[in-house]
Amino acid sequence: MQAEEKIQIRENKILRLSKVLIRDIPRNELINEEKIQVMIRNYIISKGTAVSGPSITFSGMAVGAKGQKQTITKLMFQLKHTITVESPYKFQETIRAENCLFARFTEKMENLQYAYHKLMVHAFERDMKLSGQTYSVFVNVSEHRAVVDIFMPLHRM
Repeated sequence: MQAEEKIQIRENKILRLSKVLIRDIPRNELINEEKIQVMIRNYIISKGTAVSGPSITFSGMAVGAKGQKQTITKLMFQLKHTITVESPYKFQETIRAENCLFARFTEKMENLQYAYHKLMVHAFERDMKLSGQTYSVFVNVSEHRAVVDIFMPLHRM
């Protein structure tokens, strides 16, 4: 009997999101991510709409005011309806990331880091240049098992 593959890799995938509510998560708030997710969900309800699909985390690099690189993290939710937002929220009608390395992770959440590493090694071995951005789509997360889809866009050549 063959064991289930815990991390499946695919190339040239496209991430398509629509009606996306976005909230930047400052570095000092990362430890409160669950609390922030509850706040975002309450905000969505107060706007008279609902979440359509799983939560998404974006991470990437940005250049600060003084030229230093800094990691940015954003929480995203697809909504059933378009809404008008106030700070600290942003809204995008569509987000599309093309030419992505993709991994479907199916294992305990504590082992998620291996999926990111496997994607980086896959890119390295094939001389692919990653953009430094990552979209993690938390398809299903339970106490014993998680299904997470990870999209890492490649640099355009």
